[in-house]
Amino acid sequence: GASAHGWPPLVVAGALPAHPQQVLCADVPAILAELSLPPGRVLLPGPIAEADLTALYAGASLFVFPSRLEGFGYTPIEAGAMGTPVIAARAASLPEVLGPRLCCFDPDRPDQLTAAIDAALLHPDDLRRPLDPAFTEKAGIERWLAAVTDRPLPAA
Repeated sequence: GASAHGWPPLVVAGALPAHPQQVLCADVPAILAELSLPPGRVLLPGPIAEADLTALYAGASLFVFPSRLEGFGYTPIEAGAMGTPVIAARAASLPEVLGPRLCCFDPDRPDQLTAAIDAALLHPDDLRRPLDPAFTEKAGIERWLAAVTDRPLPAA
């Protein structure tokens, strides 16, 4: 899309599966081709060493997490803890863990993804998630369990 031409360089970190549909992953190469970004605007560094993640998160204009199947959501939480604006797919445990404001696109709809990126780049402060000192893995798991089992949250 035309809006993507104004984006900063897009870094797609991590290993891309050879057969995305077999592992319930978005077809990243197909989505990138659909965006028609100019040459050199997409960087594919592959897997990122753990020691380099902090710098990658902190240097990003926006962290996008289009996962369809996620256990808990540590990666977007880590990026958000660095003060980086975060958007994620409305999928798996992400809406319960991150909340509806950050989980703002359907991972099967590239048009929603590009619209969400456009909006996030225009208003990044709306998507910064200050690290709540009360946030713990245990609290996140309790929120997720309450959502999937319709159980009330334990009293604080």
